[in-house]
Amino acid sequence: MVEHIDIAALSLAIAGIQIPQKMEGQNILSPQYKPKEFVFAARDRCGEAADQIRSVRSEKFLYIKNFFPERPHLMPSNYKDTKLIIKRLRQLHGEGKLNTLSKQLLFSPTRPEEELYLYQGDKWQTKNLAGLSKYKDILQNHREQLNQWISKTKDPGPETLETYILETEDQMSSTGNTISRENYRRNSEIYKQWFRDGK
Repeated sequence: MVEHIDIAALSLAIAGIQIPQKMEGQNILSPQYKPKEFVFAARDRCGEAADQIRSVRSEKFLYIKNFFPERPHLMPSNYKDTKLIIKRLRQLHGEGKLNTLSKQLLFSPTRPEEELYLYQGDKWQTKNLAGLSKYKDILQNHREQLNQWISKTKDPGPETLETYILETEDQMSSTGNTISRENYRRNSEIYKQWFRDGK
């Protein structure tokens, strides 16, 4: 398995450029390359949408840790909310025309703290196995792998409310489109309140 950070190292190697020692990525075509048993990913703030999700994938399973489970999957986002697909989904939801699974995945007001999916057998990740005793050991192993990675990488976690305010105010001041700026401002107020509420 390959991590996104390996692509940078591979690109340097193909270009004949020495890979810096401090670079975490590996050249996957190198004879010294050791395939990874686990690969990791992280998601934090995208625009004004503040989040903290970490995940680890093995050959068979994907484990996701939602650090803000009180927040919905489909959080407010100026960038995302302008897309036709999101507008259409919201319209269908308002008209009661979405099936149960779509409503659950997209419009639930909360999300699970932990998710575990059989990667090959559930490509759309709709069957969360985290609560099933049959997968207890697999869940624990992936949870431990993720915690070790978080510790090893010195993952700082979410930004502070103060940093969030500075960053979003800077973004708003550099946006010329008044409608976009207002949507961004309105959404950032929601996130600031969630920060204050510990949500």
